[in-house]
Amino acid sequence: MLASIAKQAFSYLAVDYGMQIVIANDKVVRFESPSVFVQIRFDHDRSYELGVELGLIDTEDRHGPPFNLVEVMREKHAPEADYVAHLQMSSSIVDPVAANKLALFLRYYARDLLEGNSMGFAKIASRRNSEVLEYDHARRLRLALAESDNAWESLDFARVAQLLEPFLSSLSPAQKLRLKIAKTRSDNR
Repeated sequence: MLASIAKQAFSYLAVDYGMQIVIANDKVVRFESPSVFVQIRFDHDRSYELGVELGLIDTEDRHGPPFNLVEVMREKHAPEADYVAHLQMSSSIVDPVAANKLALFLRYYARDLLEGNSMGFAKIASRRNSEVLEYDHARRLRLALAESDNAWESLDFARVAQLLEPFLSSLSPAQKLRLKIAKTRSDNR
């Protein structure tokens, strides 16, 4: 089912970009040109998620794993990015309307990438790296805050200061006050 729907919805990839279908089954349809690939994926076994990935064919300009359409759309500030990020079918059958929307979004927002623009891929790779670092920082901050709460309750003020100090610029005013108090109390012990 995916193969026939994707072939129809994404047929412009062959016409406009000279891509050929190299894989076509119920889980993935892959188009390739000499420099770029596009994969339409459907998880008909569990999540029923329908998505699109694209990337450069293995070259020295390649920027890691494929990028999903959501990453491309976020880089282009597309208002429909949230729709694409949460796109799931209600059953194991692909909705042709949803596939057509993905094809339209890919055509509109990824034109430069479909043409093989290495700088476009580099920008998305940079955004991905920034988002990974932001996520890691937020995760480490959450852990430090939780652990500092336990240390505060145990009156281990030196530990509170040790945990919060590396995140000073990310702390709320109340958390900064807690850090200041913890430093004062740990110095007095």
